[in-house]
Amino acid sequence: MRYLAVIGDLVASREAENRGALQRALVDAVERANAAGRQRLASPFTITLGDEFQALYRSPEALLSDFWELLDALHPVGLRLAAGIGEIATPINDRQALGMDGPAFYRARRTMDALKRERDSILQLEGEGGTLALANSSLRLVCRLMAGWKRETLSILIRLAKGLTVEQIARHMGVSERAVFKRIRTNSVREVLSVAAAVESELAAKMEDAGEP
Repeated sequence: MRYLAVIGDLVASREAENRGALQRALVDAVERANAAGRQRLASPFTITLGDEFQALYRSPEALLSDFWELLDALHPVGLRLAAGIGEIATPINDRQALGMDGPAFYRARRTMDALKRERDSILQLEGEGGTLALANSSLRLVCRLMAGWKRETLSILIRLAKGLTVEQIARHMGVSERAVFKRIRTNSVREVLSVAAAVESELAAKMEDAGEP
């Protein structure tokens, strides 16, 4: 069985004014991600070293939604996320994402190291036999687009991904529906959702069909 190993890392967290508050925010964000992802997580989000955390997905469904929610929870501190598809050579630890090894984690770690060196993206993937070129190019463009967003736009994206209507979002945010529609249109929010769906679909296919090189 193939899994999707995920490694996350906070960007420039040492420069945060209140590291204690940031650490608490990270713990809270991880707990919420685990509560929401029980069905798709083979091993839950677990804080490992310093500001790093990792998890193991049995299905890539809502991977990007999880990433966006973590971004929102940790704002204004940035976040990198690296993911690798492959097998796990050790028993699955369903209590915490520790003590496991295998190609999925090797690829996620290699991708995280590349993200730290390149500094031109915050979300990248690696499949069996190499990188996922189209998916990664699409994610790089999406991340650059989202870098110019205000936090309210990210909140709209998250709620649309959960299936809320514009009317519900406007009511929750205390703004007019027209204001929500304007943000969606001017920031290409629905296009971002379409890219996310396509990337997750490609990941699901790779997890089912790809073989070890």
